[in-house]
Amino acid sequence: MRVKKNKNLRMMWKTSHDSSFPAYPDWQDSLPNADDILSPYQYFKTFFSDDILDVVVEQSNLYAAQVNPNKPLNLTTTELEKFLGTTLYMSLFGLPATRMFWRPESRISQVADTLTLNRWEEIKRFLHFNDNDDQPVRSDDNFDELFKI
Repeated sequence: MRVKKNKNLRMMWKTSHDSSFPAYPDWQDSLPNADDILSPYQYFKTFFSDDILDVVVEQSNLYAAQVNPNKPLNLTTTELEKFLGTTLYMSLFGLPATRMFWRPESRISQVADTLTLNRWEEIKRFLHFNDNDDQPVRSDDNFDELFKI
């Protein structure tokens, strides 16, 4: 069955002059003291403590060694911070593919100058939060669907 498209259909848009639309409210508060505002890095560290980062580095390096013992990941805490920071920053853009952040025509220097594309993808591939060998089997009472995260 074929559906015919109406080629003569034209939409007529009208501007509405609705006076009942509320005006923006006046600002009623004061701005915080500049000394009380966290820097982007300090704010980042409220979510990713050194202890958490150390566990992620350890587990990611372990997972990479389990996958291929001849090619270690050698991830450091500083490099993990760069990876997480660039990933958060990348989420602000609407690029359809992560590789576009490194392409010359759509390059975002804050990302491309921080980590190479190959290294960013390698970290993403091996990023781990728990040792797979410690995961209980499904039939175990201690099995947890969220074990890996």
